Amino acid sequence: MSFRKQVHFFDKLYHKGINYYKSNFPLKAFDKGTLSGEATPYYIFHPAVPKRIHGVLPDAKLILLVRNPIDRAFSHYNMKVQQGWEDIPTFEEAMGKEPERLQAEYDKMEQNPRYYSKKLRNFSYLARGRYSEQLERWLEYYPIEQIRVYQSERFFEQPQEVLREIYEFIGVSDFVPDNLKVHNKRHYEAMSPETREKLRQY
Repeated sequence: MSFRKQVHFFDKLYHKGINYYKSNFPLKAFDKGTLSGEATPYYIFHPAVPKRIHGVLPDAKLILLVRNPIDRAFSHYNMKVQQGWEDIPTFEEAMGKEPERLQAEYDKMEQNPRYYSKKLRNFSYLARGRYSEQLERWLEYYPIEQIRVYQSERFFEQPQEVLREIYEFIGVSDFVPDNLKVHNKRHYEAMSPETREKLRQY
């Protein structure tokens, strides 16, 4: 695996070139027959990433871990509030302003492929939960045989079973770590029933 979990090369640091990307991995990662990878969740959403990755790694096997979009959106908002990025006081208000906030960023990215939008990454609460749109972009470049999609809820409930499926998919021997603890678990105030119902209908 890469030295750090989230490399952000294909979304944020693409302009640095492939040698920079390689520097994020141990040398043995490039030995013949060696499998290596990284885990940058934002890749699934960034509109330019599928084409970029395919240009470098056309034979890559892609594993997408997706969460219930309602819970994902609420958690995303609360995390950005805690980090100091979000100053809109309520989740409901932030949802209402999301389309306007993001459209200008999409326009900038279309005009300048090197533009990196912090707003798109930070404020895409609803957009990042529209998984079908994102998967369609990936399927323009990769056959479905090279892609696996897993629900994070199932992964947390059945980690050993999901890991075995992943190992079979990428072609490595079965190995399940003894310690499968959940890291970075956060606790927020509960979402109102009205907001949850609104999101179910979204």
